[in-house]
Amino acid sequence: MKAVRVFATALSLVLLVLQFASIGPNISGAPLRSPDVSGTWDLKVETSGGTATPTIILAQEGEKITGTYRGRLGESRLDGTIKGNEIAFSVNVKFENQVLTVVYKVTVDKDSMRGTVRFGDRGTGNWTGRRKTGS
Repeated sequence: MKAVRVFATALSLVLLVLQFASIGPNISGAPLRSPDVSGTWDLKVETSGGTATPTIILAQEGEKITGTYRGRLGESRLDGTIKGNEIAFSVNVKFENQVLTVVYKVTVDKDSMRGTVRFGDRGTGNWTGRRKTGS
């Protein structure tokens, strides 16, 4: 009987530890605060068709991201969201006389970003970004 009590106590402790571990550093349960990504970012986009180096200018208000995309596909308005350190934004660019929606998904870490990009139904790529100093 004593062995059963010891096992039950040990199991309770393990479950308690796992419960707190799943909460992580945000033990209060409050929503995670998103980093401020406002500023100018230099990107490096790599696709099967080559490498591009567009620039994005971001403004952030809460979870809403707006801004401007500038690259070899022209200049376009940018709209998206940020939740925690995850960002998703899109731009509509003109490509071969058609409007192409380009969707970026990214994880941000202070002054750097890393993620994926989808060019409508025309392909995908990977990209990185660095915030310009002083922006």
